[in-house]
Amino acid sequence: MATFTPPTNLAPYQPAQNVVTVTLVQAGQLSDIYEVSPGNTEFVVVHGTPIATVTVLASAASAWAAFSAWCGPAILTQPYRLNAVRWFYQTIEPLYVT
Repeated sequence: MATFTPPTNLAPYQPAQNVVTVTLVQAGQLSDIYEVSPGNTEFVVVHGTPIATVTVLASAASAWAAFSAWCGPAILTQPYRLNAVRWFYQTIEPLYVT
């Protein structure tokens, strides 16, 4: 069983390394869909969410994707996943709070 050890290099998860641009693709009654670049992925938020908040959330999602990739397949196992998620949300996520 893999044991989670936090990365020593936090740079890939910092806001400066996860700068994104969001473009509204579709506004709905309950949710809005944005295209996020780089990556050309879709990001869905509650309708009317301020664009600055959407950008920060999408940037944090980019950091999570980078972190998940760093973890590799172990991110799918317990208790590794629980410890990795806890570390990310205690250490990295606060950097993205608006």
